[in-house]
This record gives sequence, C-alpha cells and structure tokens, in this order.
Amino acid sequence: MADAIMGWFGPRSVDVRATLDLPSGPAEITVEDYRAALRQMQFEAGLAGVRPDVEDETVLAYAALMKLADEFEVVTTEEELRLMLLQNMPSIGDYRAFYTRQGFTRAVDFEAMLARTQRVRKLKILLSASTVVSEPQVLKAWHDLYDEMRFSFR
Repeated sequence: MADAIMGWFGPRSVDVRATLDLPSGPAEITVEDYRAALRQMQFEAGLAGVRPDVEDETVLAYAALMKLADEFEVVTTEEELRLMLLQNMPSIGDYRAFYTRQGFTRAVDFEAMLARTQRVRKLKILLSASTVVSEPQVLKAWHDLYDEMRFSFR
C-alpha cells in the first residue's frame, strides 16, 4: 500500500495526481507537475498582485495546460520575453529590486519562470482563438441563463 493508493478507477502510483488524454496519448500529472503548476500559478498571481486560486481542480487544470503546452511545443522566444520586459519596465522600475521582490536571486531564474508563464498564456490564446461560437449557441446560452430576452429589429 506504500507505493499505491486507490484512485477513482483503481490503484495508482502515489506520485500521480491525475491522468489526462493528450493528442499523443495518455499522460499523467505527477506530484512534481502539480507542485510546478502551483509555483507557476503563485508566481503569475504575484505579478498581477492578486491571490492565486489554489483549489486542487484549478492547479490540476493549470498542470494540464502546462502538459498541453509541452505537447504542442509552445515556446516563448527571447525576443517575446525581451519585448514584454521592455513594455513593463516603466512600471517595474529597478529591475533587480523587482525580481528580488518576486523571490528570485538571479534575473535568469526570474526570466525562465516568466517564459514558462507566457507559454501557458500563449496556449490559452491559441485555444480560445480556435473556438467559434455560432449565433444559435449564443442565444441558447443566453436563454439558459436568463428568463427573457428583448429584441429590437430595424
């Protein structure tokens, strides 16, 4: 029992938090993947000045996005990272003090975490851009949420 626990679908390794199906096949979200997702979410929330949503489902969803970004080979180029930093420098002020406040002792570590965060953001944009919603779907969603709707035709 030390090396396995009962999951919803039978025994699984203690190191596995969840499983998911990627285009290349089944994958696992390990405890280390979960911790990496949590660290990344906390980093991203810290940059935004908000508290991270650390509910188990949210962290697992973020870990799944990280796995999917790996699967689709989403990258943040050095140029994209440089432009992002340059655009935010006026609000950042002293760069060294900024990344130190974020908990990093070296700029390269801060920038690596920032690049990983950008990968997930980029993936979200790619996924949302591929979604096309038709007018009937919008009207049905509206109808499901609200009791009445008023139209004005001209």
